[in-house]
Amino acid sequence: MKKIFVSIACFMDNDIVNTIEDCLNKARFPENIIFGICLQSDEDDKCLDKYKDNKQFKIIKLDWQKAQGPTYARYLISKLIFDENYFLQIDSHTRFFDNWDEIAINCLHECNDSNAILTAFPISIERMYNKNIPLNISTKLFQSLSYNSIKLGSVSCHNNSFIKTYYLSAAFLFGLTKFIKEVPYDPYLTYSYQTIEQQFYAIRLFTHGWNLYKPSKHVLATHYGKTKHIDSHNNIIHAPSNYTRGKLSWKRVSYYYGLCQLNDVELKKDIDKYGLGNKRTLDDFFAIHNEPGCIEKIIKGLKYNKGNWNKFNFYCSNQIFSNILTKSKLFVAGNNIQFEWNIHTKVYNKLFQNYTMSNVAFIDNKYTFFKLLDYNNIVNSPKTYFDVNDIKQNNETHTKNYFLKYAGNNGGKNVFLYKNLTEITKHVKNDNRSYIIQEEVPNMLLIDNKKFILRVWIVIVDNKFYITSNGCCIVHEHIYDKNSNNRKIHIDHDISKITYRNYNNEPFYKDTIKKICISNTNICSILKRQFQFKNNCYQVLGIDIIFDKKLDPYIIEYNSWPNMSVPYGLYKGILKEFFINFLNDIVIKKLNNQPIKDTDYFKELICDKEYIFKIPKKINNSEISVVVINNNNHINIKDKYNMNVSYFNKLKIDKDTYNKYIDNGLINNNRYKLRLEQVSVWLSHLHIWKEMIKNNVEKLLILEDTCKFVSDFNESYNKILTQSISLKYDILYIGYSGIKAIDNNLFLIDNGCPRLTSSYIITIDGAKKLVNKLSSIDNPLDELLGQMFNKKEISGYRTSRLLTYQKFQMNKPDKYLII
Repeated sequence: MKKIFVSIACFMDNDIVNTIEDCLNKARFPENIIFGICLQSDEDDKCLDKYKDNKQFKIIKLDWQKAQGPTYARYLISKLIFDENYFLQIDSHTRFFDNWDEIAINCLHECNDSNAILTAFPISIERMYNKNIPLNISTKLFQSLSYNSIKLGSVSCHNNSFIKTYYLSAAFLFGLTKFIKEVPYDPYLTYSYQTIEQQFYAIRLFTHGWNLYKPSKHVLATHYGKTKHIDSHNNIIHAPSNYTRGKLSWKRVSYYYGLCQLNDVELKKDIDKYGLGNKRTLDDFFAIHNEPGCIEKIIKGLKYNKGNWNKFNFYCSNQIFSNILTKSKLFVAGNNIQFEWNIHTKVYNKLFQNYTMSNVAFIDNKYTFFKLLDYNNIVNSPKTYFDVNDIKQNNETHTKNYFLKYAGNNGGKNVFLYKNLTEITKHVKNDNRSYIIQEEVPNMLLIDNKKFILRVWIVIVDNKFYITSNGCCIVHEHIYDKNSNNRKIHIDHDISKITYRNYNNEPFYKDTIKKICISNTNICSILKRQFQFKNNCYQVLGIDIIFDKKLDPYIIEYNSWPNMSVPYGLYKGILKEFFINFLNDIVIKKLNNQPIKDTDYFKELICDKEYIFKIPKKINNSEISVVVINNNNHINIKDKYNMNVSYFNKLKIDKDTYNKYIDNGLINNNRYKLRLEQVSVWLSHLHIWKEMIKNNVEKLLILEDTCKFVSDFNESYNKILTQSISLKYDILYIGYSGIKAIDNNLFLIDNGCPRLTSSYIITIDGAKKLVNKLSSIDNPLDELLGQMFNKKEISGYRTSRLLTYQKFQMNKPDKYLII
């Protein structure tokens, strides 16, 4: 009798001892049984100690916390094979039929196939002595075919002879040890289960020329119930899981299936060693089950389930796009909608859909949108006024064209051309809705002596922004005349009469596309902080741009629901180009849980890749520059207090980044559980301090945009600057909480433990100390700063009364002496 190597991967399962004993007791030749075991348990587990000196046992002990799934454990076991003739893989909770070893070898020989391997889902232990319980084989049809699963099912087989099958059971696999050496387990497929451990390995065996068979008799039985994992101290243990690592394993398998490119795979090591064979093709396997070419179908976006290739149900209110969806043969109009294009959607219940109008309305509001650009020092837009009284009358005023635009999305209907400030003033007095006034772009670039606007599109999806490489140049109907009041020269379009041109065919394309990407990256970085992203949503923005003769772009408008239904000529063709690329590069990818990547048509705008802002330079020696940390509360101190201000968008982090900071030791929650918001505050101030040091800025006033200012702020602030000019300090608080203000008379004090980081002057020496001390945190920033101030670890002062305050402090004016 030849030797049989019995492979058992065991995770915290004391039944393994019963399995071993039953295996030996029921064997015809127990002396020829060699066990290879990977025992994943705690270090005090002694359940297999009685076998440690037995030459029939090869045991690997692995700390259960380092377990990485059954495939990895089986790989480790396979390295223990020496000269054994047969290989049997079982679970750690198995029972055997009498003379099982003899039965298994005889059943293998029955197949009369040198490349035969026996497999079947074993009968349950509870039913192993019931008569006429059949074994099973794989189903003729696939159970599922998609980007996430390629899997056959199993079905009972009452034929008592050996039968070919194409889906293996990890609980019973028996053949010559040659097969496990020729087709070894892949150690990089960690945390992988049925669709990898059983189906993919079955396909690998098939392509290497091995054949799976159901045996003619029962060999063993297994337990199908849930196994309790208990350590040596009677604690219930749950097997380690790593969802992210499991997805990386599936991505590696997807490469073997041809569902992705090698560049998409993170686990590339030894990828050529553990792949498919060359004896039979992958398509041969699918053809046996009447699904040749199924990989191509999956790539196109189809899913197979329960005997049918499914299409995505859709609703689309755009006729051009609706026709493209229907012709793709991947979509069908119907109920239970999975993909939706609908401006009037009210709920977020589709697999992939647009945002509701309320979520994106701030983009269409011209006042809100251009105010955002103004606060963030975005220069690629026309000169914009938010109050007619801000326009200074001078000799040039009467030579300019002014466009009065009301806030809502109106497609030009509520845009008015004026040359006279008196007329504008009269108009806004009679119609006091929110508005902006923009000067005409100077020295405009023209096409055929006509004004034109470029329309390109940006798609928001997966918290990212993708801009199109092409767009439509919309050329006005009449020759441009700056002095004319004709709306068709400046504003209106008759979509049936005006001219449309492909942007990427224009001579200025190469010189402008990069500029467009840069300017829109800056704007999208701002929008990103305003947007409430949802994983199942997208939004298409229409961007209107005018160029000057230097080919610099001016952003005229952002539209969250642009007109994409123009049925005329070239524009219709440009829209078709957009929709076809949107469908293939974004919609289908998203519906199939695939990553969205740059293409020739769509390019990601890398927002906040490296946050850059400029600390404003001093105008005179007595001035201290100001940085406002902007969190969308918009305080305007440029004009009110004549300050030299730069706005810094608050750095915000998500949970994944938060967890990385914990892993890297930048955040310590042993003393205090820091919130995301508190970490964002710390990062924002830390970034500004570093920029101070980098740019050798002597002093800086840092404000958070939640600040409110006392009534005599201008006078008091200048008084403090005068008092402190000869003092050497690291930090000077002009707003704080936690301790009382002490006197209405304004002077500086150097004691106490002030809280809040909303308003303080920092020197470059102070910035250096804080960067050195606070590059990691274990408490909120204001707490740490206050403690350093109180302990004199940094030298500093606070004002005797508040110059700035927070909303919550208004309830305690006596404590804080708010004027």
